Amino acid sequence: MAEIKKTASRAPIPVGEHTAYRVGETRTASGTWQVACKAKIPLADDDEKLPKDQGEAVRIVKTGRTKSEAHFNAAKEAERRIADAREAITAAKRQATRPGKVTGRWKPDDPVADFIESVSIPKVEAEDYAPSTVRTYSDVLNLALGICNDRACPGHPNSLNGLNIRDITDVSPEIGARVTLKDCLEEVARLHGSERARQTKNALMNHVYGPLELRGYPNPMDSKTFTRQLKIAGYKRIDRGKTQEALTRDEYETALAWFLALDPKKGVTEPKRGPYRAADRIAKIRNAITLTIFAAGTGARKTELQHVRWADIADTEDGTVVHLAHTKRVAGQMIPRDVLVSDYRVEDYLADLRSERDPAPNDYVIGAPADPSRIWDASNSAKVLRDLYDRAATATGIRKLEEHGLHLWRRTRETMMILAGMDVETRTAQLGHGAAVAAKHYTDYTQLTAMAASARIERPQPRAVK
Repeated sequence: MAEIKKTASRAPIPVGEHTAYRVGETRTASGTWQVACKAKIPLADDDEKLPKDQGEAVRIVKTGRTKSEAHFNAAKEAERRIADAREAITAAKRQATRPGKVTGRWKPDDPVADFIESVSIPKVEAEDYAPSTVRTYSDVLNLALGICNDRACPGHPNSLNGLNIRDITDVSPEIGARVTLKDCLEEVARLHGSERARQTKNALMNHVYGPLELRGYPNPMDSKTFTRQLKIAGYKRIDRGKTQEALTRDEYETALAWFLALDPKKGVTEPKRGPYRAADRIAKIRNAITLTIFAAGTGARKTELQHVRWADIADTEDGTVVHLAHTKRVAGQMIPRDVLVSDYRVEDYLADLRSERDPAPNDYVIGAPADPSRIWDASNSAKVLRDLYDRAATATGIRKLEEHGLHLWRRTRETMMILAGMDVETRTAQLGHGAAVAAKHYTDYTQLTAMAASARIERPQPRAVK
């Protein structure tokens, strides 16, 4: 019996629907199956009362190893575009209700960094992703802008930072956005490995160019030529080694005093566009300050401190003790530990913060600005912390802050405990790592050498030369 070819219905496509499962499929020269369907993208609020023509029909072509896979891939892409359009409509409506704010239109001269912060990052956070995936996509979008967590990285001169939307959507063959993106992604591969570059490519495709396409901009990445010319495979992640540099006691005093006195509102102005207000940025800076002061007093890891609730902090005869339930996994398990706040100024800061906020016991100390009962996952904390530490380094003259960031406090606390004569068991209980790890990564031997030198017996007179 001859195979019956499936054809698409000529009935109008309702807004928010697609024809991925109503059309036929074709065999490509490479042996895969291809499905070409249409999706009706909403152009305005897409409730059921709107007429069926209140949308734009876009063509979607996807392939798969089997017929069913090709149909599934086409449907997934169509549903993604429809969801992106609805999200853009919601964001535009929310923006339009704010006095003095423009609508959600993005012009070619608008900075890419603003678009990623205002559209792409919120889009990632709104997806039904696992928390680790949200962090990954947020980190690599920042990486595309040259905002790098690796303090030893030599820098990203080919990042998208400083470019505008026109620069990354120009499809002219001479220079164009393909060359710009190719240089950016290949630089990420060289500096951070092929896997990180692949993640960056996917994040740009789905969360930058997806929303831009809905706004009528071309996608230079959606090209076989671009995919063929892009060389990001074969690069391993570079281990640049971890410096063991810590703050001296004088530097510690200066830096901590600066963070304690810092007003998070200082220098923050109302943005001209985007869904975020000045209050949102102030809240993030305040969280970054609290995270820094908390790390200075305990030496705990960033993720450990982000999971601390107010109920985990107790005043004892020995001082303020913090219970860390979310610790680094050892042999697949998290081993909770209690740590002492080792600076009275940090104790006072936490006490004042509790008194000022009057939080519920289960609220997080560093909670989400809008809802302290949720963890401040800080998808863009890398940029907030980097900007904060750059400011701190400039204000205090301590370049270590700019070079090493938040982790500097952990190395400083380890070195200070050694200088105070604490045994290895006490240090391990406080910081949650063994003696070997501490010796390799967290001890500043330049300070220990100076301590040893102070106990040196000096020669009473110059040695006679024979």
